[in-house]
Order: sequence, then structure tokens, then C-alpha cells
Amino acid sequence: MTTAKLNCNTGVDFNQKICGLTVLERAILSCYYAGSKKIEIIHENDTIIIPESVQKLSDLNLGIKISKEKPYKENNFKKGILSINVSSIINKEYIVKLTGKPTAPNTVYQELTDPSSYKIAEKAILNSCRKPGEAFSSHYYRYLSLFFTKYVCRTTFITPNMVTAFFVLVGLVGSIMLVSDKWYIYYLGLILQPMAIVFDCVDGELARVKYAYSKSGEWLDTVGDNFCTLFFVIAIAYKNYEINQTQASMILGIVSIIIYILNVLFLFLTLSKTTDSGSLQAISKELKKKGLLVEIVTVALKRNLVTLYFMVLGFFYLTGTILVINIIGGIGMLIFSFVTLFKLWKNQEVNW
Repeated sequence: MTTAKLNCNTGVDFNQKICGLTVLERAILSCYYAGSKKIEIIHENDTIIIPESVQKLSDLNLGIKISKEKPYKENNFKKGILSINVSSIINKEYIVKLTGKPTAPNTVYQELTDPSSYKIAEKAILNSCRKPGEAFSSHYYRYLSLFFTKYVCRTTFITPNMVTAFFVLVGLVGSIMLVSDKWYIYYLGLILQPMAIVFDCVDGELARVKYAYSKSGEWLDTVGDNFCTLFFVIAIAYKNYEINQTQASMILGIVSIIIYILNVLFLFLTLSKTTDSGSLQAISKELKKKGLLVEIVTVALKRNLVTLYFMVLGFFYLTGTILVINIIGGIGMLIFSFVTLFKLWKNQEVNW
């Protein structure tokens, strides 16, 4: 287990908050989530106040050493000991990289020297939420989501789970608007669908920026995400029947809803059997290791891209087309989930 020494005798105000966490708090949490469960804080006096977020970490061995020890020449990792100057903004990925382990390229390291450096550090932290190689749709969603995250993370009371509940509410309200007879309310309902995804991004960004991770949060996000889509499918099915008033359109809507519900159930089953995470991204990561995932399935899982297609089709009232695409995609995902689970069962990698 790696030990981390955090030197606070740097002249930097380590109680200054950036993106909702103090400089010291971020340093502690970055080391902790990078694998350092034993951390020693070095300071010339005993004025250190342990943040509440750190106190909640039951497996963290945290100590305070009163010493006038000078700052290190540079941050380093030697003989299993991390030596970090609390004079910069860092993140978990930076610590992992410092220890020589492979990590994602979105590392953050910004020395705090003047007021402008604090703004640069804030921007670096927010931009670290961008995922390498993410779909172009996700890339552009980030411009809006990071704008909201920038301000939300400064609050002390808004949690990622609250944001999750909010985006589900946005999705529900948008879906209710879709069944309206008034065209402008219908169009507003369509626009609210990608807005729900924007806030779907915000909850994850908030969790990463403030190290507010939780398994329950991952599952809540995934469940909320699928409920939003279910609301949308039900609303479009109703709208399609309202437009066409035929038995075929009613059957199409019912089949589309049933296929989606089955798809979600199998997807959750796949998730629970292939990983201990509640995030759908974990399926991609875990199954890529096992060689069971093709790139096209990864793209198909991206609701943010599909929602844009559906919104455009919805603007032209092509509700039937949306339902057909949903059925085809749903059947494809059902086959994927079934084949994945069957292969894992056959290889005795899944216990039922």
C-alpha cells in the first residue's frame, strides 16, 4: 500500500476552494482514490482542519505531523512513498501517473502561483471530465454540461444523486409535453430530451470533480437514464397512435414499449453478471477484456447520439420511424445481451 506525504508548508492557501474542494482536500482525495490509504499531512502548526469528506473515509489512515519541513523540490514517488507539495491542483490520474502506473491521459497538475492560475486549475479540473475518444455527440454535450457543472460544484448541498433526480424529472416533463396537441409544447418536449442528457452528464461530472463516488449513485444514474428513455418511448407511441389512429400504429407502439422494457431488463442482468459496477460503461470495459464486445455495440449504447436522431425525426413527426428504429435497436441489444450471457455461462464465468 502506497504512503503519501502531503507538505503544506508551501505558502499556498490550502483552504482555498476550487471546484467545490479545498486544495488540501483535493490532494488528500486524489491520493486516496489513487490507492494511498495511509496519508501524512505535514504542517508547521496544528491548524489543519480535516474536511468532512475525508473524515467519512473509514479505511483511511490519516495523520498530522507538526513540522517546519521545507517543501519538496518536486513531487515524487520513491520506495513506495508519495511526496506531494500542497501547492498545486492535482487529480487522481496525476497521482497514478506519478507512481508509474498506466492511466487515462486526463491528468491534472497546475501550480497555484497567482489568481489566474486558480482559474486555469478550475478549467483543467472541469476538462478532465472529458473522456478520451468519446463520441462526437458527447463531446458537444460537454460544452453545456461543464458550464452547469462549473457552478453546481461550487455549492455545498447539491449532490450527484440530486442532479440525477433532476434530469429524470426533465425527461419526464419533456415526455409529457410530447403528447400535447399544441405544436410548440410538443417541440419543447423534444428539445428537453437532449437537455435531460446534458444533466445526465452533469451528475457524473460532479461526482468526478468532487470525488463523490458511490455504487448507489452509479445504479441510480443508470436506472434514471433508462426511465427517461422509457418515458420518451411511451410518449412517442401515444403520439404516433394519436396521429395515425390505426390498429397497426397501436400495435407498433405496444411492441416498441415491450421490446424496450425487455431490453432494459436484460441489460441490467448483463450488468449485474459481468461487473460489480452500476455504470453501463463498465459493460464495455469488462467485456472488451473478454473479447466479447464489438465497436458497433458500444456506439449503440450511446443514448446521447440516438436521442439526437430521434429529436430530428420527431421534428418532422416521424414518430412511426422512431418506434421502428427503437424496435430494431432493442432487438439487437437483446441479442447482444443474450449472446454475452450465454458465452459467459458457457465459459463458466457467470454463476446464476
